[in-house]
Amino acid sequence: MTDSKQATRRQERAVTMDPRAAATRRKIVEALEELLEQGTFPTVAGLCDQAGIGRSTFYVHFSAVDDVFVFVMDGIIDEISRRDLQRRRGSSSPRSTLTVQALTELLEALERNRDFLLSRPSTSAEERLHEHLSAQVAGNLDNVIREEQPDLPSSTLRTISDYIAGGILHAMLGWLAQPAGRDKREFTSAILPLLPSWLAGDLVLDSRPHTPDSVHTGAPPRA
Repeated sequence: MTDSKQATRRQERAVTMDPRAAATRRKIVEALEELLEQGTFPTVAGLCDQAGIGRSTFYVHFSAVDDVFVFVMDGIIDEISRRDLQRRRGSSSPRSTLTVQALTELLEALERNRDFLLSRPSTSAEERLHEHLSAQVAGNLDNVIREEQPDLPSSTLRTISDYIAGGILHAMLGWLAQPAGRDKREFTSAILPLLPSWLAGDLVLDSRPHTPDSVHTGAPPRA
């Protein structure tokens, strides 16, 4: 099967409700998790052996091992975002508390997959993976920011999401690479003041046009 036909099949499988396809993807994901728990860096051959499937079956669903990991992380990030939105809609807790909780959940999810994130076979592969995760975090952050600031224009919303997600993910990956002397509480406590106060604190941002300073600090617009 040509690469283009395989890609088409993968796209079709990604959206299908066929329980057989979902079951096969679940086997592959479980194989990835089992190999990582064993301390074995997964390869396509290793995943196929662990999952009990053929290589041709693997390539119907994924093009590479990284795609399996991305599939898993996308689901984790989506779930963290879903819980965060639920808490923001139904909790009376301070926004700072809710934000720290979401940051901690994301950091712990990345920490559980530290070896995979920081042990890519090439710098370019690692960068592609990190860029995808940053985009995924930004896409989910859109929903969180929209919940807090419903009047923000879409273009402004995405700019803020990209900026915050890129900074958070870069800082978290840096922590994973060199965590010595920095526990999770210290890390999230350092991140929190760097976020807009209307997201991390308990201020409500004025819906009028903002200067760059007011967007990033949460300060009221200048007169």
